[in-house]
Amino acid sequence: MGMTNFAQTMRNWQRMCKYLDERYEEESCRICLIHNCDAIWGMDEATDWGKIEEIVNTWAAEHPEPKYPTWREYLKKMGLTTPKSVYFSDENDTGLKVEDILTEKANQPIPPEIATALGLEPHYE
Repeated sequence: MGMTNFAQTMRNWQRMCKYLDERYEEESCRICLIHNCDAIWGMDEATDWGKIEEIVNTWAAEHPEPKYPTWREYLKKMGLTTPKSVYFSDENDTGLKVEDILTEKANQPIPPEIATALGLEPHYE
């Protein structure tokens, strides 16, 4: 497995754990396909990383990651294509200024918690 695939597999594994934990709480590890397969026990040289990768990739294919629009796409749809004095406030009240979004974060997807607060629905690829 290449380094890019490794990083993606690790992200998907983390996503899978979070998904199970949010839905099944105390039962999440018990029903986890990785936790209950022979591939994981010991996490030593006998660990079957190929089997773990297969399990994680199968799960990820069945549970695509939600994608949200980029800040640029969202602001363009809202008619804000140039910096204006619009201010988004987050729960920490650090705030996001449109000019910062347009310059530094323009091509980054909107974080899920902010997208949800803005009423945006995810799309799946």
